[in-house]
Amino acid sequence: MWIRFATGLSLLLALFACACGNTMKQFSTDGNRDITASLSLRVMDESFIGAASADSFGISSRRQGDELIVSVRANRANHLTALYYELDFDGAQLNPLDAAPTTAFGNEDDTLSLMQPTAMGQLQAGQVLVHPDEQNGFSGSGELALLRFRLEPQARIASKVNDSAKATPLQLTWDNDPKLLSWLYNNPADYDQNGEVNVADLTPLAQHFNKSQTGGFPIGKVESVVDGDGNGVINLSDITPIGVNFGNAGSGGYHVFEIVSAVHSDIDNLAISSASGDKSKDRLSFSYSPGNPLPGNGYYPRLDDGSGNLGFSPEPVFVPEVIDNPPFIVLDFLDKPSQGSGTLADPYVLTDTIIGNSFTFRITDDGIDVTGDAGVEIRASDAGATQSIDQATGEVQFNAAFTDTQFSLDGVAAGVDTQNSLHFIYVPEVVELLYIIPDPADTDWATVEGDGLTPETAFKVRNVSFNSDGSIEFSFVANTLPDGSGTAVDVNTLTWHADIPPPNYIINSWTPAGTARFHPTLTSGYVYAKNGDGVESNHIYVVAKAFPGP
Repeated sequence: MWIRFATGLSLLLALFACACGNTMKQFSTDGNRDITASLSLRVMDESFIGAASADSFGISSRRQGDELIVSVRANRANHLTALYYELDFDGAQLNPLDAAPTTAFGNEDDTLSLMQPTAMGQLQAGQVLVHPDEQNGFSGSGELALLRFRLEPQARIASKVNDSAKATPLQLTWDNDPKLLSWLYNNPADYDQNGEVNVADLTPLAQHFNKSQTGGFPIGKVESVVDGDGNGVINLSDITPIGVNFGNAGSGGYHVFEIVSAVHSDIDNLAISSASGDKSKDRLSFSYSPGNPLPGNGYYPRLDDGSGNLGFSPEPVFVPEVIDNPPFIVLDFLDKPSQGSGTLADPYVLTDTIIGNSFTFRITDDGIDVTGDAGVEIRASDAGATQSIDQATGEVQFNAAFTDTQFSLDGVAAGVDTQNSLHFIYVPEVVELLYIIPDPADTDWATVEGDGLTPETAFKVRNVSFNSDGSIEFSFVANTLPDGSGTAVDVNTLTWHADIPPPNYIINSWTPAGTARFHPTLTSGYVYAKNGDGVESNHIYVVAKAFPGP
């Protein structure tokens, strides 16, 4: 989707004569055509990340020796952290050299940018702030990007479709129990997985910038998509694959081919929108069930660029010849955890996110689903690893209390054990507790009565040592253990709260962090803190003591 801003010379004069203070000049290299009149700007919707907006965009230009400098300007922008655009120009007279963000858009070290010609007389360019969700972005009106053109005919643009082995569908498999063909999306440098490699692929690169994983990211995660050079680090070098693969498309989804008696037939087409997974977190996955998959038939998918041009043709997978096969235990494809492969050496990893799901298993005998039949049973190697096993349906509920110990599931059919087992391990996330404690280095606590642990033993923070204006400040420290013997927590990383009516009875608003100045007339209540994961600390209770007091 594009927002179009036409910028002929007359419109440019109207938009920028006052704002820029410069007079626009017409010029032409052949004496017949005004090259500035050919310039036309279209801004992509992907520029507006989060709540970003702008009233309008425009361009102006000036000649500098044998070059034309084109300026892209935003008017009344709000929190603009990205700018992706397409520019038309006269390819017979202009050859694009580069595009770069201005300092008004952002610090050079915190900005990713790219320019790529896409056709004769057309280019795409873009720029985005690193970690855009954490940036304020550009607000106001001003010049955001500069492009340079040489006054000469444009270099030839070669058309291409990604038919290299680097674009092969990943993890292409055939599951004979549900008769299912499955694979993972792969269009190199299509970091946002929308079916097209263009400047907007800078956004996921910026969002995951500087992430790293020893040995590479898991193939099913979005980080493995954005790590374009596959070195386990997301950094500037991952811009290069965008340039190399620019324009390669998969917007037409996947064509599924069937091989019967050595004859290859295109039997179906799956749209990109039919993929499974959250493309902001996962590599998209596809699955397909053929109508009549007979033993010996082969299947494979090929990416379609949206114009009928097909990508790399992978090695097909074949429906096995089923002859007296032993029983097997199979986990439904859609229930397979993204981490691990289910072997003893590489068990499936159950996480907090999925431990509560129901997982569906099947027992097959001679390739036929016999789950729920008489004499068929699904078994766990440790009874404590599962909450329930529904033998009729094959649904298994794992036990969230069984942690950090590997276990397996197998089965039996007609007195014969399954020839395989599937291995699992549940690794819960470690959540450290949070405790706030009176700072032992703060002498203001020395004369305060109570221990603050309960409402009945609340700290009596107002006493004869209190000045009438409440100027004494009481400081807290934070720790992972209630006695302070655990790991110290930086008070500046916490948000500090008070449940003391009315709310303004912490009269210094917790500035500096972890320090409270209580109002002399406060009533009873408590204070606490929260960390960035939302973990809430213990409560420290406080109460007023009559003034003056004994």
